[in-house]
Amino acid sequence: MRLTIKLGFAAFLAVAALFLPQYPASASEQIKTFSSDITINGDASLDVVEVIAYDFGAASRHGIFRDLPVSYKTDGGSREVDISGVSVTDEKGAAQLFSETRTGSLKKIKIGNPDVTVTGLKTYRIRYRVAGAINYFDDHDELYWNVTGNDWQVPIALASAKISVAGAASSSLLSTYCYYGKAGSKDKCGSALDLSGEPSASYSSAGLQAGQGMTAVIGFPKGLVSYIEQVPGAESKPLAILGILVVIYVILNILAPIVAFVVMYRRWRRFGRDPKVGTIIPQYDAPANISPSLVGVIVDDATTMDAYSGEIINLAIKGYLKINRLQSTVLFVTNEDFELVRLKSEDAGLKKYQQSLMQMLFKGGDSVKLSSLANKRVSEIDALDKEVNEEVVALGFFPANPEKVRNNYMGIGGLMLLGVFIGLFGLFPAGIIVMAFGYFMPVKTLAGVEAKEHLLGLKMYLSVAEKDRLEFHNAPEKDPAQFEKLLPYAIALDVTEQWAKKFEGIYQQSPSWYNDPVRPFAPVIFAQSLSSFGGGFASSGTAASSHSGLSGGGHSGGGFGGGGGGSW
Repeated sequence: MRLTIKLGFAAFLAVAALFLPQYPASASEQIKTFSSDITINGDASLDVVEVIAYDFGAASRHGIFRDLPVSYKTDGGSREVDISGVSVTDEKGAAQLFSETRTGSLKKIKIGNPDVTVTGLKTYRIRYRVAGAINYFDDHDELYWNVTGNDWQVPIALASAKISVAGAASSSLLSTYCYYGKAGSKDKCGSALDLSGEPSASYSSAGLQAGQGMTAVIGFPKGLVSYIEQVPGAESKPLAILGILVVIYVILNILAPIVAFVVMYRRWRRFGRDPKVGTIIPQYDAPANISPSLVGVIVDDATTMDAYSGEIINLAIKGYLKINRLQSTVLFVTNEDFELVRLKSEDAGLKKYQQSLMQMLFKGGDSVKLSSLANKRVSEIDALDKEVNEEVVALGFFPANPEKVRNNYMGIGGLMLLGVFIGLFGLFPAGIIVMAFGYFMPVKTLAGVEAKEHLLGLKMYLSVAEKDRLEFHNAPEKDPAQFEKLLPYAIALDVTEQWAKKFEGIYQQSPSWYNDPVRPFAPVIFAQSLSSFGGGFASSGTAASSHSGLSGGGHSGGGFGGGGGGSW
């Protein structure tokens, strides 16, 4: 535990040291000599050895820091160089404590011990390797190198550099320039070619003030060093990112609709098709556990107002409510409406969605006019739709809530349509495609398909003409009980009039669940009245429905290398 605390504290000190203020150099501080020995290798890398004799004077400091640029602005954008293999020793070769950090375009080499201070003259020998600093021209290659950097906080009494090119057979093949002063100065400093031993060039400048530096240039024949692809600098990355964004933009605008169609077509073939449908045969009764409210979802994959109208008739026949036909005449215009009167409260005999329908109908009291249902809130109808969709899943007719499946695709397609507001016009047709396929994505189970086939068989029986009904094998006899039993399904399946015509003339009195003070009950006339009845309720549902819905021209500070430093 104590070791952990010590390590944590040491880590804290190490991190904190990076943020300690770097004191401005005192007037007594200076660099006595700054010498650099640079070897240009055949692989175009540089081996750099800087020997800095730093005089701290009377000031107590921990050491110095050397800032080396690694990202440069160029005429064509920017360049990155790689600095690696950094080591620091004193003049006797004893290793010195240092750290490396990257801040923006600079690599900072911080030398010294935070627990030790030094004064007077101290010599630091800094070694590092550089890759990516050679410039390539049509008639020669070149190293343009800011030897000292122009950002030192102290004067440099004497700066010197020696640059050799590995493999150069003769110094006559070399050309040199030397510049000194503040950044941008074209003042030339001394340079000379060394004809002894390996060909090299020497550079020197004395009396550099704080903020001044020395830059060396050496040109050499092509072919002495390898060609290395230049690495774009950080400033070019935004351009690269911009290029990528342009490609993405083009893809989204041109390929998006095609990709959307291919993806959605494949998904529909794999996930959106019901099991194979069998042969539809006439059915004389409604399938068990399927009330009229469920008919729309099972047959059309969506709730319908006809189904809810059929459910209201179903509740009336079961004795939960009574329907009164109302008729009034104003200025020779006859108006028709229906009044629903609650006979008993919803109970455990009703499914949850049937109870919700009763509560929605009689929210304001025990009676309600059908015309007033047109003002029912969208949220009430949506809540009813939700319960019906949950019921068909609970009964095993759908593996997932069909409304949620369709709404998920509608939501994704809707978000894609918004792409047009940020210039991604290709997402608009793609969104339409997703929404169109999404409408057909709800899928039934085998039990759901069988239930649909049963209902379609029932519809066949309910809608055929009387003469054709007689051809059905064992078709039920016509009587008021048969009419009332299947009337809610005839309404839900939208074959009410066809069903009613079969029973014309068999009623001697109105059924108990229906009252018309003006005319006697007749199935066909009642079926025609139901168009008004269903229309009134459907008008509330229409508003509520959401289902469909990159020589000499140089200067001091130019080229690679550079940077500066100071004490800390």
